[in-house]
Amino acid sequence: PGTDRHHRQLLRNLSFRGKSSYAAPEVHDVGSAIDPSACDIFSLGCTLFVMLTGRAFIEPGMDPSSRPRFRALLRADFDGLFAGIEDDVLSLSARHLIRGMTHPDPFRRLRLEQVMVHPWVLGRMD
Repeated sequence: PGTDRHHRQLLRNLSFRGKSSYAAPEVHDVGSAIDPSACDIFSLGCTLFVMLTGRAFIEPGMDPSSRPRFRALLRADFDGLFAGIEDDVLSLSARHLIRGMTHPDPFRRLRLEQVMVHPWVLGRMD
């Protein structure tokens, strides 16, 4: 597959499955076309956040719109997304990677190939 929206394999999202705290925003829109790879990258970004901070990326709860981090994510408000996380807990390089992996627009979200060569992944941390 290519790296632009014209070469991504899209599938029809027939129902929501999985943990909503790890699900890409587009997964919540049943009936929409989704890119499964982009959804997986989003979930991996959430997992990385949890592993590095010990906190939930998107707070658990029934209604995603009631979660402060989810609302910040939908606005691409990355300052709000990382509010309360100290720089010594989550480096600037790690924040950059997580931002790219969890971008609300799946076509702007990092692809696996991009994640694998990110400076944080390669150990070139700030």
